[in-house]
Amino acid sequence: MAVWCMAALALLFYTAAVPLKLALVVRIATRSGFGLGLAPFENRFALRSAIQRAAGKKKRLLKKQAAADIEKAARLPAAWKALGYLLGHARLEHLEAQGRVATGDAAHTALICGCAGALEGTLEPFVPPGTLKLSLKPDFSMEESDIQLCGMVSIRLGHIICAALIGAWNYIARRIRHGKASD
Repeated sequence: MAVWCMAALALLFYTAAVPLKLALVVRIATRSGFGLGLAPFENRFALRSAIQRAAGKKKRLLKKQAAADIEKAARLPAAWKALGYLLGHARLEHLEAQGRVATGDAAHTALICGCAGALEGTLEPFVPPGTLKLSLKPDFSMEESDIQLCGMVSIRLGHIICAALIGAWNYIARRIRHGKASD
């Protein structure tokens, strides 16, 4: 019996230490798109999946849910607590924006490129070296932009489990506090 318990604890420990890679790809162009990819251990699988979803070649991960379905008295605050815990333990691996900026108006194009450069300089001290790359080039002759934003975040599976437990705990505590524990 003790061997089975030790094996289960070892399995739980190693499972909780698995890093999950979450990739985000946003494409702003004539055919805009958004994609998320999730894969354990390896960046490239998550990134490939996110690029395919942004291009519309793969089904989306999440279905849209009506705002009326969300019980704001308990679910939303619990989700914020869990999300706050997750964001505290997430690690930004890289964030990259590349492409050309074009608005049809030279002044607006220059302002957008200048703001992007200022944003890069502002965020640089807060992110690890080499994780932030902005290479947006102004194009004063075109009408439409072509920008691709790509990011990678790493979260350990154990932190996701802890965030789920925190969210569940807060959800149950709020339902008890609001007198809806038996629903």
